[in-house]
Amino acid sequence: MIIHPEKAYLISGYQQLMAHFDHAREDQGLTRQQLADETPGVSRSQVVEWLNGKHESRGSNLFALANALGYDLALIPREGA
Repeated sequence: MIIHPEKAYLISGYQQLMAHFDHAREDQGLTRQQLADETPGVSRSQVVEWLNGKHESRGSNLFALANALGYDLALIPREGA
């Protein structure tokens, strides 16, 4: 897979990831209900809690949210790690 640096985002924490997801949702004109509808097995209330930082989602749900928003999540080793 080719990663285009100008289209990649370096996210350093869960809250930053949720903020990015919420901005992406807004940019795409999706409501939180529509995002929940596009994320299998997830309710609107769960999406709201995750995006508001009230509860953290499980890993599988992070991938499902990313997928619903048209993103792939990737683990990229840091230099020197």
